[in-house]
Amino acid sequence: MANKKSIENRVYAAVVLHCEEMENKGQYKGNGHHLAQRLSSMVTVGLLSKQQRQIYDALTENQEGTSVKEISLATKIESRAVSAQLRAINSNTQLINFKKTKKDGKLKLWYKYKIQ
Repeated sequence: MANKKSIENRVYAAVVLHCEEMENKGQYKGNGHHLAQRLSSMVTVGLLSKQQRQIYDALTENQEGTSVKEISLATKIESRAVSAQLRAINSNTQLINFKKTKKDGKLKLWYKYKIQ
């Protein structure tokens, strides 16, 4: 069975190709590449486990950034488990990542859009 990264890459490439074809034919009035990026990130979120999805949802609620402790309180998952799941998301997904803010060290959601 293919791993999540290869599935993400194939889905992303197929969506980009289709959206750019629609854009070139005049069937889509917008940037097909941006649409493909949004759709592909939705597929990636759909591939997350239940616990990882809870963590992802907690991160999307706060655009300013959030700490592992705050995620733990919001999801009722232990801080160690939250940290482990964040590492798993970073290593198992191609399009979703987390960055720490320089100001206060809180985590912010970050999307990668490169195909490797």
